[in-house]
Amino acid sequence: MLVPYGYLAGYVFTEHADGGNIRTQRAAYFGSEDISSIADAVGGFVGHKIPVTKSIFYTDAGSLSGSSIRDDPDWPQFLDFLDQLNETGNYDICLHTPDGSNSSRQVLDESIKFMKNRFDTKTWIDHDMYTGKINRECIVADGLNPNSEYYTADLWEKYDTRYFWGPAVEVIRESSLVEKFKKLKLYDASATLWKRYFSPEELNRIGFCIAFKEIVRHYKDKGELNSLRPNKGNAFPTPLFWQNLTRTRSFYSWVTDYSKGVGILSVEKVNIEQKLINKLV
Repeated sequence: MLVPYGYLAGYVFTEHADGGNIRTQRAAYFGSEDISSIADAVGGFVGHKIPVTKSIFYTDAGSLSGSSIRDDPDWPQFLDFLDQLNETGNYDICLHTPDGSNSSRQVLDESIKFMKNRFDTKTWIDHDMYTGKINRECIVADGLNPNSEYYTADLWEKYDTRYFWGPAVEVIRESSLVEKFKKLKLYDASATLWKRYFSPEELNRIGFCIAFKEIVRHYKDKGELNSLRPNKGNAFPTPLFWQNLTRTRSFYSWVTDYSKGVGILSVEKVNIEQKLINKLV
Protein backbone atom coordinates (compact mmCIF):
# COMPACT_ATOMS: atom_id res chain seq x y z
CA MET A 1 0.00 0.00 0.00
CA LEU A 2 1.09 3.55 -0.63
CA VAL A 3 0.49 4.34 3.06
CA PRO A 4 0.67 1.09 5.05
CA TYR A 5 -1.55 -0.21 7.88
CA GLY A 6 -4.71 1.42 6.52
CA TYR A 7 -3.82 5.00 7.49
CA LEU A 8 -5.37 7.78 5.40
CA ALA A 9 -2.16 9.77 5.13
CA GLY A 10 1.50 9.62 6.05
CA TYR A 11 3.58 12.51 7.37
CA VAL A 12 7.32 11.93 7.13
CA PHE A 13 9.78 13.76 9.39
CA THR A 14 13.32 14.30 8.13
CA GLU A 15 15.79 16.39 10.09
CA HIS A 16 18.68 18.27 8.53
CA ALA A 17 21.88 18.69 10.52
CA ASP A 18 22.24 22.43 9.90
CA GLY A 19 22.61 24.56 13.02
CA GLY A 20 22.10 21.76 15.51
CA ASN A 21 23.44 21.74 19.05
CA ILE A 22 23.09 19.29 21.92
CA ARG A 23 20.53 21.46 23.74
CA THR A 24 18.13 21.70 20.79
CA GLN A 25 18.69 18.01 20.01
CA ARG A 26 17.62 16.98 23.49
CA ALA A 27 14.70 19.39 23.53
CA ALA A 28 13.38 18.13 20.19
CA TYR A 29 13.78 14.43 21.00
CA PHE A 30 13.47 14.16 24.79
CA GLY A 31 11.17 17.11 25.50
CA SER A 32 13.71 19.18 27.44
CA GLU A 33 17.26 20.38 26.94
CA ASP A 34 18.01 19.31 30.53
CA ILE A 35 17.27 15.61 29.87
CA SER A 36 20.25 13.50 28.81
CA SER A 37 18.81 9.99 29.19
CA ILE A 38 16.27 8.61 26.75
CA ALA A 39 14.56 6.79 29.61
CA ASP A 40 13.59 10.15 31.10
CA ALA A 41 12.02 11.59 27.92
CA VAL A 42 8.88 13.62 28.69
CA GLY A 43 7.97 14.64 25.16
CA GLY A 44 9.49 15.35 21.77
CA PHE A 45 9.93 12.73 19.08
CA VAL A 46 11.05 10.05 21.55
CA GLY A 47 8.39 10.81 24.14
CA HIS A 48 5.68 10.48 21.49
CA LYS A 49 7.38 7.54 19.71
CA ILE A 50 7.56 9.42 16.39
CA PRO A 51 10.11 7.96 13.93
CA VAL A 52 12.47 10.39 12.22
CA THR A 53 15.03 10.19 9.42
CA LYS A 54 17.74 12.14 11.23
CA SER A 55 20.79 13.46 9.40
CA ILE A 56 24.07 14.59 10.94
CA PHE A 57 27.40 15.98 9.82
CA TYR A 58 30.40 13.73 10.30
CA THR A 59 33.11 16.37 10.24
CA ASP A 60 32.41 20.09 10.36
CA ALA A 61 34.79 22.21 12.40
CA GLY A 62 32.64 25.31 11.96
CA SER A 63 29.43 23.79 13.25
CA LEU A 64 27.85 24.24 16.64
CA SER A 65 28.30 21.67 19.39
CA GLY A 66 25.96 18.77 18.73
CA SER A 67 25.69 18.55 14.94
CA SER A 68 28.84 16.70 13.86
CA ILE A 69 30.88 13.82 15.22
CA ARG A 70 34.58 13.98 14.43
CA ASP A 71 35.21 17.71 14.96
CA ASP A 72 32.60 18.41 17.60
CA PRO A 73 34.16 19.51 20.92
CA ASP A 74 31.35 17.68 22.73
CA TRP A 75 31.29 14.66 20.45
CA PRO A 76 31.16 12.04 23.28
CA GLN A 77 27.80 13.28 24.56
CA PHE A 78 26.50 13.83 21.01
CA LEU A 79 27.50 10.30 20.01
CA ASP A 80 25.92 8.95 23.21
CA PHE A 81 22.72 10.81 22.29
CA LEU A 82 22.75 9.24 18.80
CA ASP A 83 23.46 5.76 20.19
CA GLN A 84 20.45 6.07 22.49
CA LEU A 85 18.22 7.01 19.55
CA ASN A 86 19.60 4.19 17.43
CA GLU A 87 18.89 1.56 20.07
CA THR A 88 15.14 2.29 19.88
CA GLY A 89 14.95 1.27 16.21
CA ASN A 90 12.78 4.32 15.47
CA TYR A 91 15.48 6.61 14.10
CA ASP A 92 17.13 6.35 10.70
CA ILE A 93 20.45 8.12 11.35
CA CYS A 94 22.30 9.22 8.23
CA LEU A 95 24.70 11.75 6.72
CA HIS A 96 23.66 15.21 5.57
CA THR A 97 26.75 14.81 3.40
CA PRO A 98 29.85 14.51 5.61
CA ASP A 99 30.18 18.26 6.20
CA GLY A 100 29.08 21.71 5.11
CA SER A 101 31.53 21.94 2.22
CA ASN A 102 33.05 19.71 -0.46
CA SER A 103 34.13 16.40 1.06
CA SER A 104 37.41 14.77 0.10
CA ARG A 105 37.54 11.15 -1.01
CA GLN A 106 39.17 10.20 2.31
CA VAL A 107 36.44 11.89 4.37
CA LEU A 108 33.71 10.36 2.21
CA ASP A 109 35.07 6.84 2.68
CA GLU A 110 35.70 7.33 6.40
CA SER A 111 32.30 8.86 7.13
CA ILE A 112 30.13 6.49 5.08
CA LYS A 113 31.96 3.49 6.54
CA PHE A 114 31.56 4.84 10.10
CA MET A 115 27.83 5.43 9.64
CA LYS A 116 27.35 1.93 8.22
CA ASN A 117 29.24 0.25 11.07
CA ARG A 118 27.73 2.36 13.87
CA PHE A 119 24.13 2.89 12.74
CA ASP A 120 23.65 0.50 9.79
CA THR A 121 22.94 3.62 7.72
CA LYS A 122 21.14 3.11 4.42
CA THR A 123 20.01 6.70 3.79
CA TRP A 124 21.64 9.94 2.61
CA ILE A 125 20.26 13.50 2.61
CA ASP A 126 21.86 16.00 0.22
CA HIS A 127 23.10 19.26 1.72
CA ASP A 128 23.22 22.62 -0.04
CA MET A 129 25.01 22.56 -3.46
CA TYR A 130 22.55 25.18 -4.80
CA THR A 131 25.43 27.50 -5.69
CA GLY A 132 27.17 24.67 -7.53
CA LYS A 133 30.37 25.29 -5.57
CA ILE A 134 30.00 23.20 -2.41
CA ASN A 135 28.80 19.70 -1.52
CA ARG A 136 29.62 18.46 -5.00
CA GLU A 137 29.42 14.89 -3.65
CA CYS A 138 25.61 15.16 -3.56
CA ILE A 139 23.60 12.73 -5.67
CA VAL A 140 22.18 15.70 -7.63
CA ALA A 141 25.70 17.05 -8.26
CA ASP A 142 28.84 14.93 -8.91
CA GLY A 143 28.10 11.97 -6.69
CA LEU A 144 27.26 9.82 -9.72
CA ASN A 145 29.98 11.20 -12.01
CA PRO A 146 32.95 8.78 -12.21
CA ASN A 147 35.08 11.51 -13.82
CA SER A 148 34.74 13.83 -10.82
CA GLU A 149 36.98 13.94 -7.76
CA TYR A 150 33.74 14.01 -5.75
CA TYR A 151 32.46 10.73 -7.19
CA THR A 152 30.70 8.85 -4.37
CA ALA A 153 28.44 6.21 -5.96
CA ASP A 154 30.96 3.38 -5.59
CA LEU A 155 31.22 4.10 -1.86
CA TRP A 156 27.44 4.19 -1.52
CA GLU A 157 27.30 0.77 -3.16
CA LYS A 158 30.21 -0.56 -1.09
CA TYR A 159 28.57 0.41 2.20
CA ASP A 160 24.97 -0.26 1.11
CA THR A 161 23.59 3.29 1.07
CA ARG A 162 20.34 2.95 -0.88
CA TYR A 163 17.87 5.78 -0.25
CA PHE A 164 18.43 9.41 -1.20
CA TRP A 165 16.66 12.63 -0.38
CA GLY A 166 17.78 15.24 -2.91
CA PRO A 167 16.43 18.64 -3.96
CA ALA A 168 16.14 17.96 -7.69
CA VAL A 169 12.34 17.69 -7.89
CA GLU A 170 11.87 20.56 -5.46
CA VAL A 171 14.16 22.84 -7.49
CA ILE A 172 12.55 21.93 -10.82
CA ARG A 173 8.99 22.43 -9.58
CA GLU A 174 9.44 25.52 -7.44
CA SER A 175 12.26 27.50 -9.02
CA SER A 176 11.81 27.18 -12.77
CA LEU A 177 8.70 29.36 -12.95
CA VAL A 178 10.16 32.09 -10.74
CA GLU A 179 13.42 32.13 -12.67
CA LYS A 180 11.62 32.48 -15.97
CA PHE A 181 9.64 35.47 -14.69
CA LYS A 182 12.82 37.06 -13.30
CA LYS A 183 14.50 36.74 -16.69
CA LEU A 184 11.36 38.12 -18.40
CA LYS A 185 10.88 34.89 -20.35
CA LEU A 186 7.14 35.46 -20.14
CA TYR A 187 6.10 32.98 -22.83
CA ASP A 188 8.12 30.18 -21.22
CA ALA A 189 6.80 31.17 -17.79
CA SER A 190 3.23 31.08 -19.06
CA ALA A 191 3.72 27.65 -20.62
CA THR A 192 5.29 26.33 -17.40
CA LEU A 193 2.40 27.69 -15.32
CA TRP A 194 -0.29 26.09 -17.51
CA LYS A 195 1.53 22.75 -17.59
CA ARG A 196 1.55 22.65 -13.80
CA TYR A 197 -2.22 22.31 -13.80
CA PHE A 198 -3.38 20.95 -17.17
CA SER A 199 -2.40 18.71 -20.02
CA PRO A 200 -2.60 20.21 -23.56
CA GLU A 201 -5.69 18.07 -24.22
CA GLU A 202 -7.43 19.46 -21.12
CA LEU A 203 -6.61 23.05 -22.08
CA ASN A 204 -8.09 22.58 -25.55
CA ARG A 205 -11.18 20.93 -24.13
CA ILE A 206 -12.12 23.30 -21.31
CA GLY A 207 -10.93 26.59 -22.82
CA PHE A 208 -9.07 29.56 -21.37
CA CYS A 209 -11.74 31.03 -19.09
CA ILE A 210 -12.50 27.81 -17.19
CA ALA A 211 -8.81 26.93 -17.02
CA PHE A 212 -7.95 30.36 -15.60
CA LYS A 213 -10.64 30.00 -12.92
CA GLU A 214 -9.27 26.59 -12.01
CA ILE A 215 -5.74 27.95 -11.61
CA VAL A 216 -7.00 30.71 -9.32
CA ARG A 217 -8.97 28.16 -7.32
CA HIS A 218 -5.97 25.85 -6.95
CA TYR A 219 -3.42 28.59 -6.26
CA LYS A 220 -4.23 28.50 -2.55
CA ASP A 221 -3.09 24.86 -2.58
CA LYS A 222 0.43 25.67 -3.78
CA GLY A 223 1.68 24.90 -0.28
CA GLU A 224 -0.10 21.54 -0.39
CA LEU A 225 1.68 18.88 1.68
CA ASN A 226 0.44 16.10 -0.61
CA SER A 227 3.41 14.82 -2.62
CA LEU A 228 1.02 13.19 -5.09
CA ARG A 229 0.29 16.69 -6.50
CA PRO A 230 -3.53 16.70 -6.39
CA ASN A 231 -3.61 19.85 -8.51
CA LYS A 232 -2.78 17.56 -11.45
CA GLY A 233 -5.69 15.21 -10.77
CA ASN A 234 -5.80 11.72 -9.28
CA ALA A 235 -4.58 10.02 -12.46
CA PHE A 236 -1.32 11.93 -12.71
CA PRO A 237 1.68 9.61 -12.09
CA THR A 238 3.55 11.11 -9.14
CA PRO A 239 5.69 8.45 -7.41
CA LEU A 240 6.84 9.05 -3.89
CA PHE A 241 10.07 7.14 -4.55
CA TRP A 242 11.63 5.59 -7.62
CA GLN A 243 14.64 4.08 -9.32
CA ASN A 244 16.17 5.37 -12.55
CA LEU A 245 18.52 2.56 -13.50
CA THR A 246 20.07 4.41 -16.44
CA ARG A 247 20.98 7.48 -14.37
CA THR A 248 21.07 6.58 -10.68
CA ARG A 249 21.84 2.85 -10.84
CA SER A 250 20.03 0.81 -8.18
CA PHE A 251 19.64 3.74 -5.77
CA TYR A 252 16.20 4.91 -4.70
CA SER A 253 15.28 8.59 -4.85
CA TRP A 254 12.64 10.03 -2.52
CA VAL A 255 10.60 13.00 -3.63
CA THR A 256 11.19 16.34 -1.88
CA ASP A 257 8.83 18.47 -3.88
CA TYR A 258 8.03 21.26 -1.47
CA SER A 259 10.05 23.30 0.96
CA LYS A 260 8.83 26.08 3.22
CA GLY A 261 11.15 28.18 5.31
CA VAL A 262 9.75 29.31 8.67
CA GLY A 263 11.77 31.99 10.44
CA ILE A 264 9.43 32.87 13.30
CA LEU A 265 6.94 30.19 14.38
CA SER A 266 3.97 32.46 15.12
CA VAL A 267 0.53 31.27 16.23
CA GLU A 268 -0.79 32.12 12.75
CA LYS A 269 1.83 29.95 11.06
CA VAL A 270 1.13 27.06 13.41
CA ASN A 271 -2.59 27.33 12.58
CA ILE A 272 -1.81 27.31 8.85
CA GLU A 273 0.34 24.22 9.31
CA GLN A 274 -2.53 22.54 11.19
CA LYS A 275 -4.94 23.32 8.34
CA LEU A 276 -2.51 21.87 5.79
CA ILE A 277 -2.12 18.66 7.83
CA ASN A 278 -5.91 18.34 8.14
CA LYS A 279 -6.21 18.84 4.40
CA LEU A 280 -3.57 16.19 3.75
CA VAL A 281 -5.56 13.68 5.78
